[in-house]
Amino acid sequence: MNIAQSTALLSLIFVLIGCDQQDVHQEAKEQMDLVSKQIVKKSIDRYEIVKNSGNSMDACIHAGIVKSAMLAAQDETGYLKWETIEKNDCEKARTHK
Repeated sequence: MNIAQSTALLSLIFVLIGCDQQDVHQEAKEQMDLVSKQIVKKSIDRYEIVKNSGNSMDACIHAGIVKSAMLAAQDETGYLKWETIEKNDCEKARTHK
């Protein structure tokens, strides 16, 4: 079976089991949302490790990384929260020189 036949068979299977394109797009969106949430969680976990180490410059940098993860996840509330945290951490880093 070549690629064209495999693709046709796969398409037919989706039609036969009632899986329309919208379902596929919804599943993909849900998977992307899950990945975004995992990235945000890992970024926050890393921030907490750095913050607990006491290095204010690293905390500033990692707060920015979390803020970027929130933006990628399209979480406006989280983005604004982490923008404030980043600002505060970076101000601390500037004053501790």
